[in-house]
Amino acid sequence: MIQKLVTSRGINDSDSGKIKLGVNWLFEPTVNFYRQTMGIDWLLPVDRSGIKKNDDYYYIFKDELNQLNPLDYEVIFEFKRTNTWLLKNNKSN
Repeated sequence: MIQKLVTSRGINDSDSGKIKLGVNWLFEPTVNFYRQTMGIDWLLPVDRSGIKKNDDYYYIFKDELNQLNPLDYEVIFEFKRTNTWLLKNNKSN
């Protein structure tokens, strides 16, 4: 997921400064680990408070998609094996 986020950010948001990734609370430790070890300084630390409407990207389970309006996001990648989605918020700009 981190690699897909890095690629998407490079294509879509390379000049936008810091990026806020909203995640399911289960992903907080892993995302912050890779953010630090890979030196991804443009990614703000993630927290366990879930997704918010002003997040730039979302990494959530498929069954959490109902928390978002389908018109407000673009699917970056669907990870079928883990049943998770990486989404870009179209309304965050």
